[in-house]
Amino acid sequence: DSITRAGGKVFESGLRPSETPQGLTLRFEADSVHDFAFFAAKDYQVACDRTPGKPEIWSFYQDQPRSQWNAANVLLRQALDSMTRWVGDYPYAQRTAVDVDQIAGRDMEYPTLVAIGTCNANAFVQTVYHEVAHQWFYGMLGSNERDHAWMDEGWPSYFEYRLYLNSFRLVKQGTEPLLSRWLYQGDAPEDVLPSYRIQYLHKASRGIDVPAGRTALYYDESDYYTATSLKP
Repeated sequence: DSITRAGGKVFESGLRPSETPQGLTLRFEADSVHDFAFFAAKDYQVACDRTPGKPEIWSFYQDQPRSQWNAANVLLRQALDSMTRWVGDYPYAQRTAVDVDQIAGRDMEYPTLVAIGTCNANAFVQTVYHEVAHQWFYGMLGSNERDHAWMDEGWPSYFEYRLYLNSFRLVKQGTEPLLSRWLYQGDAPEDVLPSYRIQYLHKASRGIDVPAGRTALYYDESDYYTATSLKP
């Protein structure tokens, strides 16, 4: 029934159910992935974007504000295109975002798939950007997220803010706050000085920042964010 209400988009994607005595069976396959997740709900709204020569973009959402999720595919496409230019090609056939409301595992990345929890509009944009950046780091890079936590979170945090500032400049040219203009000083990666720098310096100037190269279990909750995201 959910497949029918999706307007045929699932069928068009090549996912064709097979009949069994128990009902319909869908088979999913992914090549060269080191992790996976599966989400299902009877009342997901489905949006799909197909651009020739580029990965398909999918959104599945339930309870979050429709205005946010109406922009999800645009944000996903923009993030994919920018990360492809800056870092390298995205090797998979699709990119999917799923509304997971408040369940465990919200705001989490998996190869080809990101889970987004309930949040406000600005946090929604930044979360989408952050989780898409994870498709390269640690997704394709394949670093150990426990042994090298800064590689897992540091790079996506940087690209999240770079994507966010690029979007802000495109949408609000002429009304960009002075702080944003100062943070973004040019197109080269080394010219982007995100707000993370300010938050990190708050601790560093007091001599209470922690080293970034330790394993995830080394940090307590208050230090983890600084060591794995802000400082890198």
